[in-house]
This record gives sequence, structure tokens and C-alpha cells, in this order.
Amino acid sequence: MDNEVIARRVFRAGMIGTALEWYDFILYGTASALVFATVFFPKEDPTLATLAAFATFGVGFLARPLGALVFGQLGDRIGRKKVLILTLVIMGTASALMGVLPGYATVGASAPLFLVALRLVQGFAAGAEYAGAGTMAVEFAPPDRKGIMGAAPGIGAAIGSVLSAVAFTIPAAVMSDDAFLLWGWRVPFVLSVVMLGVAVYVRRKVLEVPGFESDRPTGARQLPIVALIRQSPRNLILGILASFGPNIGFYVPVVFGTSYAAQHGGVTAADLTTIHIVVYLVGIGITVLSGFLADRWTKRGTFILGALITAVAALPFFWLIDSQNLPRIWAAFLLFSIGFYVMAGAQGALLASLFTRRTRFTGVAVSREFSAAIAGGTAPFIAALLVAWGGPLSVSCYAIALLVLCALAAYGTVAHDDSEQDDSALLNLTAPVHKEAV
Repeated sequence: MDNEVIARRVFRAGMIGTALEWYDFILYGTASALVFATVFFPKEDPTLATLAAFATFGVGFLARPLGALVFGQLGDRIGRKKVLILTLVIMGTASALMGVLPGYATVGASAPLFLVALRLVQGFAAGAEYAGAGTMAVEFAPPDRKGIMGAAPGIGAAIGSVLSAVAFTIPAAVMSDDAFLLWGWRVPFVLSVVMLGVAVYVRRKVLEVPGFESDRPTGARQLPIVALIRQSPRNLILGILASFGPNIGFYVPVVFGTSYAAQHGGVTAADLTTIHIVVYLVGIGITVLSGFLADRWTKRGTFILGALITAVAALPFFWLIDSQNLPRIWAAFLLFSIGFYVMAGAQGALLASLFTRRTRFTGVAVSREFSAAIAGGTAPFIAALLVAWGGPLSVSCYAIALLVLCALAAYGTVAHDDSEQDDSALLNLTAPVHKEAV
């Protein structure tokens, strides 16, 4: 089969698989902000219920580093394809089951416990999906197209976000508030089964990375995580810190910002979901452009540019929402999203370039998911506490500080000498191999 055809299949599989992951995660984040506090927690104290709902959102991120370690090493030892199909099935099943969970009014304190258990399972599987999809796409890419191929999961994430927002908006728009809280919110979760079927079908058509059997590590002393820590400790740490940026750039505005705007911005849930749909659609285009820019310029430079744009946009974000002016609220979310999607487009190729092929799945997964646990899952909860203690400006300062740290970490990364030559030789690509700046 022609290399170009193979690469396109891998690109599509990575995009669709990550679309399912982000459909599930955006759905959960939106429901955390708008529904779960009412359905799964006592109603006596709305503030406490909101904090508890955001805490369950963060719980999923505690499982993601474990998933990154387990599935990342499996991906480096037994193959990318097998692991990515397994994680899809686990993730999609957990999301569908959330849609049939009884609420607090039915089973009392057991309701949030069931929710947390499924969230942990979902997070465990998600710990490998984005990283594995990006890794595989980059490994099948010619040297001059690693940026756009590595953007596949970023594009898929934006597509999944659009589908999630649409799936949540339609029942919210056509149903009464009582009916929506009773059962309407469950429909999008159950529908994740359909996306799961499509994603598994597409991913089964993808070939395993050529030469994998002869190249994979063997023996206890050659566990990928051990080799990773010995060979690339600097890039691993910097990869984790650099990944703070995309986490802050997404979870502060989309999860916490949605809740904040609903409470302080004078906008309805329908307004907010419409804003998010447009933001995600714009994000698809920006992610594609960022992938091309990473190939034409540098992966590192493109990623840093995105971090700095996001830091600038964070400063007026809550001021624009507090204005209770709908066009300004639109501007707040759109401006914040631009830098995030620039980072998302370049992140896949950047992280993949930091590690050798035999430890790449593990390295990329650990970088992304340890960062997600530290900066992503905690972001809505920390933001809620900061607003209560110091006002919304303190959240902007918190976001800016982590985005600057992200930019500095990305600047300090160094591409592994053999990362591109290794991939190209294995795939027997005809495109010329050349060294480029990260």
C-alpha cells in the first residue's frame, strides 16, 4: 500500500479516536458546570455542590497519569494500534454508563460515588488516547509533514468538542429545564456508543508501525519508563511543564469560565453552548494552520507563540465576562481559544520529537497526562477557590504564570537527534530526511 494512503488512514484514525475522547471529556466538563451539581449532589449549598462537581471532574485526571504509564509502556512494547483500540472501548463504555446513572434524589450518597468510579475509569483510558494518536501519526509522517500529521489529535479534539456541544445544546434547547435535568442531559452520554463504534472501525483499518516487532524493547531492564528516565530526563520534565499551557488554555475558560459566565455574565446556558460551538469550529481551522506553521517554521516556535497569545488573552478574560455584555463575552472566549489551538496544533509533533521511538509513546503520554493531572484537572477547582478568596483577577494571574512557565519550558526542549531519521528509515519514505529546529 502506498505510504501516502497509509499516512492518511493513520491521520483519520487519530483524528476520529481523539474526537471520541474529547466528546466524552467536554461532555463531562459541560455537565459538571451546568448539571452535575444539581443531579448528583445535595442542593442545600449551591457553592459547595459546584465545588464538589468540579472536584469529580478533577478526579478523572488523577487516573490519567496511571493510564499514561500503563498504556504508554504497552504501546511501546506490544504496539500502538492494539492499545489505542483498547483505550477507545474502555473510554466510550464508561461515558455511556454515565448516561444511565441514578441521581442523588434516587440513591443518595451512592450517586456521586458511582460517578467518581466511572470518571476514574474514563480518565485511566484517556491517559493514552491523545498521546498515542499523535505519536502514531507523527511516526507515519514524512519529515516535512510531521507538524500537520501531529496535529491530527488536536483537530480531532476540536471536532469532538463541536459534537459534544451540539449534542448538549439540542436537548437543552427543545426541552424544559425540569425535563432536561431529569433525563435530557443523559442522551449525549448514551450517544457516545455510536461514536465508539465508528472510531473502533476506522482504527482497525490502520496498520501497526512497520518494524515494530524488531525494534521494541525486551526484558525487565528495558522497560520503556526506565529507558525514558535514563535517556531523556530533561526533555521529560520540560515536556510536562510545557504541557501546562494547553491544559490551562482549555480548562480555565471552557470548564471554569463556563460556570463563571453562567453565574456572573448574565448569559444563558444556550448562549454559552452556542459560543463554545463557534469557538470549537474556529479551533479546527486554527489547529490545521498551526500544524502547517509548525512544518514551515518550527514546532517549538509555533507552540511558544500559542502560549504567549493565551497569556495575553487571559488578562481581560473575566473583566469581559463581568461586563455582562454578550459581544464582549463572545470576544473573551474567542480570544482565549486562539492561543490554545495554536499550541494544540504544534504540541503533537513537538512532544514526539523529544523522545526516541522505543520510548516515545510513554514519553509523550507521561508528559501530557502528568501535566493534565497537575494543571488541567485542578484548574477549575483552583480557579473557583481563587475567585472566592481573591476575585477573578487572581485567576488570570494564575493562568498567566503557568503559561509563561510553559513557554520557558518549551524553549528549553531539544529534539532528540535520531527521532526523525529513525522514523523515516523504518517507513522507507521517499521524502528527504533533514534536521530541523524544534
